[in-house]
Amino acid sequence: MIVLPTSKSAATTIEPRVLLLYGAPKVGKTTVLSQLPDCLTIDVEGGSGYVESLRVVCKNPAELAEVASLLRKEPNKYKFIAIDTVSLIEDWAEVIATDNYKKSATGKNFTGATVLTLPNGGGYLWLRLAFQELLGQFSGTCSRIIFVGHLRDKLLEKNGKEVSAKDLDLTGKIKAIICAQADTIGYLYRQGKDLHISFRTFEDVLCGTRSTYLVGQDFVFDWKKIYPETLK
Repeated sequence: MIVLPTSKSAATTIEPRVLLLYGAPKVGKTTVLSQLPDCLTIDVEGGSGYVESLRVVCKNPAELAEVASLLRKEPNKYKFIAIDTVSLIEDWAEVIATDNYKKSATGKNFTGATVLTLPNGGGYLWLRLAFQELLGQFSGTCSRIIFVGHLRDKLLEKNGKEVSAKDLDLTGKIKAIICAQADTIGYLYRQGKDLHISFRTFEDVLCGTRSTYLVGQDFVFDWKKIYPETLK
């Protein structure tokens, strides 16, 4: 039976359950994943071979599904699971979405190379469904999920001038979906030889967090600062 509260409840979630990291290619995203204890990196781009890491390489959606199935049989086998990268997962989703559309009653006569060429943006719904299906396989597999994505520079108008903004390299609503799922979004960048992570929310940088100790923070990358309780 549900009882309506009469007072505030204490916070029960402190650390990020879903962490989204993004940055420029080769900035060091895969390297920092290799440094996180008991983190299984699911590498879909084939870049993890350059570092010593706890990893499994998936070359296609079928292999990704096989890994997800194994993880569902042993939930929380690892403290962390990282998917590197969701940017390539979207590419896979586009292929799957196109195939699904061609198999549907409305798309049986479609001969285009990609569903994204459908008029009025009609193919983007199919893309979102395929993307959610690919990532949804990992629901319940681990209490700490990390999504890794690439950086995309885009131009915004600010005070009558165009400025470069740091954004996640995903399509419109897919980006909105994954950002909504994430408790914390961190932007990785280099300052000299040091890799930094920023959680500062700006108009021209996609960042943010629900973890109060990370709000407004920008520091040299350190997993213990991101997961202080889990890694203490």
